[in-house]
Amino acid sequence: MLVNIFKKLDVVDVIMGASRVCITWFLASHNKTIWNTIKFNDTDSIVVDNTKPHLQDNNNGEKHRYQLREILIEINKFSRAAPVEFFFNVNSNVLEEDLAIISNG
Repeated sequence: MLVNIFKKLDVVDVIMGASRVCITWFLASHNKTIWNTIKFNDTDSIVVDNTKPHLQDNNNGEKHRYQLREILIEINKFSRAAPVEFFFNVNSNVLEEDLAIISNG
């Protein structure tokens, strides 16, 4: 049941939030089916454009933003296999080096 719920969450929410709640949620967050399709096109918590500076959480209620490379490294740890599909925003500037991180999963 947890896996089905985690599939509906944003990638960052699973990696940086749900997986850190308890051991049961940690194990559920490592289920391979969660990581078959990765969607970055509808998230505002990832800085996909590597030319923009990394934004820090200033505790003013703003959401922390993570560099794409950080998230791809974490996805590699969680998925145990290379994801099948990636979806990016049409305006994203994704570096080949970043995609190489995940392709070696």
